[in-house]
Amino acid sequence: LYGFKNGTSMASPHVAGVVALVTGRYPSWDWRMVRDRIFWTVRPVPSLNDITVTEGVVNALAAVWDCNGNGIDDLCDIDPACGSSSDCGGNLTPDECEPDCQPNGVADSCDIFQGTSTDCPGYGNGIPDECEPDCNGNGVADSCDIATGTSADCNYNDVPDECDDCNGNGIPDPCDIDCQALGGSCDIPGCGMSNNCNGNCLPDECECSAIAYLEPPIAEVGGVGKNRYLSFVPGNPGCRTAFRVVIELLPDDYGFEAFEETIMWVDHPVDVCEGSASVDPPCTPPGTFKGARLTCDPVYQDWSSIGLMHVYDDEIVPSAGDELFVSQAVYSIRAIHEGCGTPSANALVVTMSQWGDITGGWDGVSWTGPDGVVDQNDIDAVVAKFQYWPGAVSKTRGDIAKDVPDRLVNFTDIGRVVDAYNGGLYSYDGPEACP
Repeated sequence: LYGFKNGTSMASPHVAGVVALVTGRYPSWDWRMVRDRIFWTVRPVPSLNDITVTEGVVNALAAVWDCNGNGIDDLCDIDPACGSSSDCGGNLTPDECEPDCQPNGVADSCDIFQGTSTDCPGYGNGIPDECEPDCNGNGVADSCDIATGTSADCNYNDVPDECDDCNGNGIPDPCDIDCQALGGSCDIPGCGMSNNCNGNCLPDECECSAIAYLEPPIAEVGGVGKNRYLSFVPGNPGCRTAFRVVIELLPDDYGFEAFEETIMWVDHPVDVCEGSASVDPPCTPPGTFKGARLTCDPVYQDWSSIGLMHVYDDEIVPSAGDELFVSQAVYSIRAIHEGCGTPSANALVVTMSQWGDITGGWDGVSWTGPDGVVDQNDIDAVVAKFQYWPGAVSKTRGDIAKDVPDRLVNFTDIGRVVDAYNGGLYSYDGPEACP
């Protein structure tokens, strides 16, 4: 059976295979020479411009046998008795296959071999020094500064630390984090004012909008209590976070107390149809919302472009009780920073509405929020959603049925509200623990 797949999981074994082929053909080469050969012989792909280092895809034939595509084995090509290519640098690669960064019409390896260009003596990387950046203006290539220990590169980004200033405050990043030795190069006004919670030498404010002030999830504007959905806006633009959901309190009536303090995570969001009878787009009538289930592992990404999202699962259950006594279901949601595991200082706390309590009634414009009583108004509200009435409640309010809400509003949901109206308790299995 054959199929098409993509992504780094597919690309990595292909590149690894070419590395093995090149190493087998040229066993005397070190890793840099193998890497360079593969880089030099990629097949250019315009759509990869400014996306990948090589702006192309690996080319096994060119990398192993024929880098210049003239139909002659490279080892033969550089042999005067067999081919017509020169190999000035003696690296078993035709010169025309190698880069010429100057450009002076001479392969870089030849420039270095002939002494026309320097390549950081003792620490060469195969690139003429004059082609590399010199951010501190000391006349030495940055890579050489780092290799010889003249400059530190704490965060391994190939830029001398004295040139790093991610927050643009005029203070090198290492000095932002630590004033270091008294009288040293970092002992300057304003030093030591940044945190570096994950120890990667990058001030936290450059990784997230002020990680120390990581915002909690934002409550839905105009939102009302729901039976089976947690609704919030992720916030924290530019910051890779995950959302941790903790079951803080569960109703005594359900027998789920053992699951209190369970930690879950919000999974990848998907589009869900707002119409009562559709789940996945395309939707009839048009309209979607972002829905997500819970998962056992954190999902880190920048969520800020998603906007309002709604989380549902069997772990999210309604409160219990009546107008005289309420046994609450309460959840807390916190944003967690990827690099540090640092949570937002505050949590968004969500208390679920009582089982079957959808609304307090129709006010002439819309259905009001839950009122602590299950009555005919709640039945009417779910029926209105089921029948696509104008101004009906959202699906996240009307969808209450099944262990995991099925993202539909139908007779099953209406029946559950009728059961609650008649005194019936929440009857689904409830939370499941992560393995």
